[in-house]
Amino acid sequence: MSEILALRTGVRVVAKKTVLFREGDPFRDFYSVREGWAACYGLSERGTPRIFDFILPGDPVNLSSIRLEASHSTMEAITDMVLCAFRCSDLARYMHETEDRWRRLENVLIGEFVASKKKFIEWATNSSMQRVARLILSLAKRLDERGLVQNGSFQFPLRYRHISDALGMTQVHVNRVMATLRNQGIIELEKQILHIRQHRELVAVSK
Repeated sequence: MSEILALRTGVRVVAKKTVLFREGDPFRDFYSVREGWAACYGLSERGTPRIFDFILPGDPVNLSSIRLEASHSTMEAITDMVLCAFRCSDLARYMHETEDRWRRLENVLIGEFVASKKKFIEWATNSSMQRVARLILSLAKRLDERGLVQNGSFQFPLRYRHISDALGMTQVHVNRVMATLRNQGIIELEKQILHIRQHRELVAVSK
C-alpha cells in the first residue's frame, strides 16, 4: 500500500454534480475515493442514463484506465468528493512490474464484468421490491467492509432518480417501494442517513 501511495500526485476536491469524465474521454489520471459518492453511467438509445454502479469511499474511480486509453462510461459526483490522484502511466507501470500484481488486476476487472452482467440478468427476473432490497443490502455490505456502517446505519445520499436509473424503474415506483419498506418498519431514511431496522426481514424481501 505504501508503494502505491508514494505514486500519488495530489488530492482533488470536486463539488457534487461535477462530471469527472465522459464516455470517450481520454484517460490521463487515475483516482481513488477518499470521501464521497459518485455514479458510473451510460446513455441508452433514448438518451436516458443507466447507472452501472455507485462509487463509494475507498473505491477506485476508473480502474479500467490502467488497461484502456479512453473511458467507456460517464462518471458524475453525487456528493462533494475528495479524490486521490495518480498518473495512469505510473500506476500501469507499477502493476506491470510483477506478474502477481497484473493477475490481481485482471481478476478484479473480470469480477466487475461478471457482477455487471449479473445485475442485468436480475433486472429481468426480480421484482421491484427485490431489486431495491438487494441494492440497499449491497451498498450496506460494501460500506460495512470499510467501517462506514454503525448499528445498521449509513450515509445514503442517493435520490430516487439515482435508484431509478440503476434499477430500470420509474421514480414513482421507487417511491412506492421505499415507502412500503419504511411503513413496514424495515428501513428508516432521514436526512440522507439510512437505518436498516430489520435486517433479517430486508434479506427475506430480497430473495
